[in-house]
Amino acid sequence: MSGSEGPRSLIVFTALRFTREYGASALRSAASRGEDVVLCLVADRETPDAVSDQLADTGFVGERLAHDLKETMTTEYRARGAAYLEELVRGATDLGLAVESRVVDGPFVEAILEVARQTGVDRILAPRMREVFFASEVDRLARRAPCPVDRFEASGAPVSATAEG
Repeated sequence: MSGSEGPRSLIVFTALRFTREYGASALRSAASRGEDVVLCLVADRETPDAVSDQLADTGFVGERLAHDLKETMTTEYRARGAAYLEELVRGATDLGLAVESRVVDGPFVEAILEVARQTGVDRILAPRMREVFFASEVDRLARRAPCPVDRFEASGAPVSATAEG
């Protein structure tokens, strides 16, 4: 729980795990429950690392190009995520919600669990998109989280909520 403050939701995303529909729906969901928000951009390197490593392992690109690709993808994802974060901050403010924002590095699930622990949020809202690649990560988050996790489709439609912890 969040102690002396009111209830708060942790709205999480990465540059690849975000749509405007998800962002708007997550904000409305928190507002409908009277929860303020902690917005968390996870700047993980898992996707750039996996893509560039696979290309290098198959011989499609050399080591130098694979390294440059990793760095370029990471920079692009971080910039795109920062723009989404600004958009969410404006949306939360427009809804009259108190908002805190964070940008964290690290693997998706572990980074979110750490932010949830640090902030004492009451609920986590997470996008389930590109399920071929990421659904298991969001499901793993839901199993390990210390609070309920509400999952949303890319369209913004709620998928499910888990029972607390």
